[in-house]
Amino acid sequence: MLCRSVLCALALAVFASANGTVNNFIDNVLYDMSLQVPRNGLDPLRVVPFQVKVKGNGITNRDFKANFTQGSIFGLSGVTRQGDCTYGTFQGLMKMGCYVTFRFVKIIMNADVKGDQISGTKHAISTSTAVMPNTLALVEIQGHRGGPAGLANIIVNAITMNTTVVQGKLDLKSSRYQEFIKQTHTQLSNQLHGIVHGTYAAALRTVLSRRFMP
Repeated sequence: MLCRSVLCALALAVFASANGTVNNFIDNVLYDMSLQVPRNGLDPLRVVPFQVKVKGNGITNRDFKANFTQGSIFGLSGVTRQGDCTYGTFQGLMKMGCYVTFRFVKIIMNADVKGDQISGTKHAISTSTAVMPNTLALVEIQGHRGGPAGLANIIVNAITMNTTVVQGKLDLKSSRYQEFIKQTHTQLSNQLHGIVHGTYAAALRTVLSRRFMP
């Protein structure tokens, strides 16, 4: 019984050590990314201009239009690991999966808006959008042990955000304001998905090409 307990303890120690090695590997990769991302011009990164339209729902409620003319995405260099990585090996090929969080990503935008006031006057607002901590991506890395590391896939879960108007004011009823926020989040989520799978993934491949699998 004692021997069995000792063997279990040793097995747990080996697993913890291996798990720690994989965690350290991705932490080092993400540290390299914190340097590579700004070099690649991804932090800050310009938002592609877009428009949002909320239809009027009454005689005094005009169609509301927001023209987001400029903005920047900050924080892609601050992506960090969330929880322990998982890994497996088959015939010398190792594959690991690690969740990372985008909780440090923020988006600042300027917009010209019209239709929230009875006068129909166009005016300017600024918004601040924070990506919520529960927005995660699964990064899958593979390669032969001791060989070059490569990016297998990035799977982004649903992106959740919180947006506030930080300069200027919107005079919209709750339902129309929520529709404005919903459309804004859809536009920004689509852009972030494209960035993560495009230029961010390219930077990650560059970083991984300089590292070897544990």
